[in-house]
Amino acid sequence: MSEVSLSPLQAFRSIVTGNLHRVLESLKLGSEFLSFKSIHECFQVLPILNNEFAKLMAEIDYPVSSWEAGSIDEYLDYTMSILELLNAINSSLSHLNQARVSLSHALSLMESTPAMGVERMREITLHDSIKGFKGIGRDEERNRKGKERIFHEAILVMKGTAFWVCGVVLYGLRSDAWPLMEIMKSGVVVDCSLMLFDSIFRNKITEKRGLVKEVEDVNETVRMIVSKGIGDFDVAMELKRRLEMVRNGVKGLKEEEEGLFAEVMAARNEVRVVKALYGSDERCRDLSPSAICKGPQNDVIRYLAQLHVRGFDVHEFCPIHLGNMETAYVWNGDRYSSVVFHGIFSLDLYMEVLVINLVDIDWPFSTLRQASMKWLSMNTGMSS
Repeated sequence: MSEVSLSPLQAFRSIVTGNLHRVLESLKLGSEFLSFKSIHECFQVLPILNNEFAKLMAEIDYPVSSWEAGSIDEYLDYTMSILELLNAINSSLSHLNQARVSLSHALSLMESTPAMGVERMREITLHDSIKGFKGIGRDEERNRKGKERIFHEAILVMKGTAFWVCGVVLYGLRSDAWPLMEIMKSGVVVDCSLMLFDSIFRNKITEKRGLVKEVEDVNETVRMIVSKGIGDFDVAMELKRRLEMVRNGVKGLKEEEEGLFAEVMAARNEVRVVKALYGSDERCRDLSPSAICKGPQNDVIRYLAQLHVRGFDVHEFCPIHLGNMETAYVWNGDRYSSVVFHGIFSLDLYMEVLVINLVDIDWPFSTLRQASMKWLSMNTGMSS
């Protein structure tokens, strides 16, 4: 790593440590331990982490188009596990919201038929949303140098931090330390800056068991109503107030989770497109993928022209090329034609390849369809 300065990596670690310290201070507040507010603040570390990682890659001049094959695979493995954890969090939030709706319904029944309303009162219980989490296997031992080594070290920090944050959030939503333990033993190497925080947090959850504070408050009120066995107006109003706090907390976390999921998916799809287009061919190493993902039509056509000039037969290599959310571009022997399509062309499991519409192209639809499926089969393992 002597040819690349370590200072950007050290700065990256310092920023991550600073944010973790801020989160831990929030979690350490006695009465607010694992409130919706505190785990929301914890969750907000993840977009900060992603932004700082992007800044680090820019600072060491290691854009996606320059990533080694090992770096690409390492990033895709990491992001797939993050998507899996975000799905678990989403499932837990949906479970909480459904339980809240059921309690609200029971509360409304108490106004007309108190006995029936009390009978339907149920405490909010844990939800096993993380069953089957695979995590990431241990990293392959190989000799990494320079920018690739810095990338790898940064990914280790990302894994340790993101997995820990997701574990903390899931603990609050499940009332069980098992997800955190399961996540952290999934092959992740915890960065040294995280070890102290993890130790303090585990000691804290040993002292205080239970769901997030707002949910525990709801359960306490439900127990009061059930123990009395009759409708109590004051207690019912208190339950209504506490259910509203849960609704707001779930809504805020769900918005954060959905935004983060979309952010990770967008970054992941860009890397997948780059992997499919570039492969290991050195002729493409200095071409920027930004034109594919964001650029106007002329930039995309210019990009394809560069591929063609460098010896690629674009007709064979990439008959359908993603330009943006609406338009793809096709090499038609001596010119490029645009194609409008429905849906998103993606190389990921979360999207589907959808049927296209021809606009200003002379090829029969069947020929274009056959060519596109041939390219998909070559680059993604999909069959026509």
